[in-house]
Amino acid sequence: MTVSRTGVALLALGLALTGGALVLGSANSTGEPGPGSIDDPHQYAEVLTDAVAAVRAGHDLPVLARSACAADAAVTRADGLIGADLVHAPLDDVLSDCGAALAAENLSRTAAAPDDVVQAWLASPGHRDNLLDPELTGAGVGCVRDGDELLCALVLTGD
Repeated sequence: MTVSRTGVALLALGLALTGGALVLGSANSTGEPGPGSIDDPHQYAEVLTDAVAAVRAGHDLPVLARSACAADAAVTRADGLIGADLVHAPLDDVLSDCGAALAAENLSRTAAAPDDVVQAWLASPGHRDNLLDPELTGAGVGCVRDGDELLCALVLTGD
């Protein structure tokens, strides 16, 4: 049986309401963008992936295997949402293209640091369930520019 689960995070609003944690990225002591800066969507996606791995490790769950297929799907999802509301489309393409029995996604549009995105997901029951589901074993993150923010999709897969 194929199961598809999804969740949405309206992080720009959520983070603003939970302490005004919106930032425009980070900078190091040289003034250059630091890890997780919104200036580099690819680097931001890597830092977001690492933050998700740290949360799973903290809950004694295995690190999600990096999936090129899920990452490609995540970039496609993020591209399709530029300038639009964060709404989910069916994940049937992920299930078939990635050979998965389970698929889930978490979305964000924000200028906040990747750790803040993960904390917002953890504060949302559906997103938390996706992050901590032991049946979800693979993942890919794709981030794209959307105005002054990054729009990111975390696509998770399982057997």
